[in-house]
Amino acid sequence: MENKYKLVESEKTVGSKKLFQLIAIRNFGNIKIGKKGGFSEFFSPNSNLLELDSGEGVAFAQFYNGLNYREQVSWIGVDRQYEAGEINLNRRGELQFAKDDLNMLAHIPDASIDRILDVQSAFTHGDASRVAEQVTKVSKQGAILRAQPLMDYLKDAINNLTANGWDVYTIGEDSLVARLK
Repeated sequence: MENKYKLVESEKTVGSKKLFQLIAIRNFGNIKIGKKGGFSEFFSPNSNLLELDSGEGVAFAQFYNGLNYREQVSWIGVDRQYEAGEINLNRRGELQFAKDDLNMLAHIPDASIDRILDVQSAFTHGDASRVAEQVTKVSKQGAILRAQPLMDYLKDAINNLTANGWDVYTIGEDSLVARLK
């Protein structure tokens, strides 16, 4: 299937374009998990994955169920609506959900996250500056963030992530992928 969405380099962007192309979604609105393109390259064995504002956890569960090495990943979802939960980064292969605020991310240890997933929420519903600061605080060097769709908030997300040390690439008109330097 042809990739409908081109990876567009933002004005302040540098980094590994090939990696970012692998992480881009091939079909917007229809998540494809496969060997060539899509989200499969986003997930990596022995990584700690954080989904921001997980809500009902539908997207998170989709990815979890579609990944054949899910038992090697620490799956963490945070949202303000959850009841208090305990995060254990050593627990792999099961979904963990905990109550947390995007403006603090108090339950996630500093420099512990390898991958961050934001599906329609963090940068559109939170304070983009605080979200970028907190995501940076909990991310390991080289961490990768995938955010979509950002719509009118794309520029704010790019500016705030770049200011916090991220290389950022836009995907299409309203999504991005970034790597912490």
